[in-house]
This record gives sequence, C-alpha cells and structure tokens, in this order.
Amino acid sequence: MAGRTFVITFTLNVAWEMGQMSLYRGMKPLSPHSVMFCSLASVADAGYTLFLLWIGRRILRNSRRALLLTAFRIVYIAGSGVITSVIVERVGLRAGLWAYNSAMPKSPWLCVGILPVLQLAFLPLLTFYVVRRFSFLPGAQNRL
Repeated sequence: MAGRTFVITFTLNVAWEMGQMSLYRGMKPLSPHSVMFCSLASVADAGYTLFLLWIGRRILRNSRRALLLTAFRIVYIAGSGVITSVIVERVGLRAGLWAYNSAMPKSPWLCVGILPVLQLAFLPLLTFYVVRRFSFLPGAQNRL
C-alpha cells in the first residue's frame, strides 16, 4: 500500500508544484532547475503524506480504516497540513530557499503563499481518497 500511495501522492504533488511554478521568483516552468526542484519538493510532500498514513495505521491498527476519511480525520489531516506548510514555507522563505513573485496569493496574517498551504491541506486527503477508492476495486490486488 505504501508504494501505491507514494506513486499517487508524488504524481499529484509534482502536478501541483509545476502548476504553481510561475508564482515563484526565478522559476521557469519546465526548465531543468524547476523540474528538479519540484521533484525534490514532491518527494518531501509524498513523505509527509506517507507519515500521515503511518500514523493512521498505528493508531487504528488497520490499513483499510486508515484510508477512510471521516469528518474528524479530514479536519485532522487538513489542519496538520496547514500547520506544517506554514512552518515549512516560513522557514524556506527566511532561509532563501525560494521566494514568491507578486502573482502569488498570500495570506496577510500568516505571511505565506496560499497555494502551498492548500497543497498540504488538500492533496493528502485526495491521495487517501484515490488510494482507497481504487485499491479495493474488483481485480485490484487486495494486499492491504
């Protein structure tokens, strides 16, 4: 299940990262530098999603239930994503790892871009939904 989850979340995150590349200073869409930067960021984002799945599996002691999105889990995952992304964005901006251009929509009270925050709040939820939905279809390997 972790391999399937990694592939899905990595793919979703690369698409998101590449889609917002034009909102970062010095990042040209589809340049080798941008593709490498987005790929590395997507590996980190996928690791974050796998960590959330690991926590769910440990707490619930059941892989299938860990993917089930109850109201509490949706709030927990989205909230964790917001907190984590605000911390990561602020550290990255302060360290000069990246900078926004004027087109990036920013949260005035958090001082970070809105799209990166939405990314970690929304994509883990979408990943869990997709993995759960397509892992249990007839003909899919049911090794969860």
